[in-house]
Amino acid sequence: MSGHSKWSTIKHKKALVDAKRGKLFSKLANIISIASKNGTDPILNPSLRLAIEKAKKAEMPTVNIQRAIDRGSGKSGAIDLKEETYEAYGLGGVGLIIETISDNLIRTIAEIRAVLNRNNSKLAENGAVSFQFVRVGQIIINKDSLSNDLELELIDYGAEDIFEKNNEIIIYSKVEDLNKMVKYFEEKKIEIIDSEIIYQPKNIIKIDEKKLEKLNKLIVELENLDDITNIYSNYCV
Repeated sequence: MSGHSKWSTIKHKKALVDAKRGKLFSKLANIISIASKNGTDPILNPSLRLAIEKAKKAEMPTVNIQRAIDRGSGKSGAIDLKEETYEAYGLGGVGLIIETISDNLIRTIAEIRAVLNRNNSKLAENGAVSFQFVRVGQIIINKDSLSNDLELELIDYGAEDIFEKNNEIIIYSKVEDLNKMVKYFEEKKIEIIDSEIIYQPKNIIKIDEKKLEKLNKLIVELENLDDITNIYSNYCV
């Protein structure tokens, strides 16, 4: 008979889930706090509205969301959060764009550098990697929401590319057209699964399975850092 009870196993698994949820909530809170610096009314602040919607979909408690808004607006003792983007090279010359929100940039870059060093990767100078990417707006909706008429209207509103993936429709636009398109979907009462500005690679670097495993390990380790909000890369198998 095993010396570990079923209950201890359940508690351990629950602790892992809770830890992951706690880390996610912390990152979402930082995103909300940064967005709320430009206004605390979600109707007038699209970035805040989208950040709140993302937090609600992750089942983040309302009190946590409000606390993050108060912190960003200076209502409850503001913490000096800053957004910073770093660039890095992975195995095989793969490019990485790492977005962060932090109250201590020295700590953040030290943690990123340590993960990169452990995984045979390194930080790059500003511009050395980012020229391989382009900033675009991205909106994701359910596949059932798209019709031929809607697709034509989306093109008129600024959609530059539309494609299907895993029963979802992904729409790309220029950065300056993103808020206009979000408002269009809201007026049509079409649910937006996600909406954000992303780094889209101009070209993809093909790698083998061995490098894929190592690069995926690197990405996971970076994602586990508290200050990192997004990671973009330009590789595939």
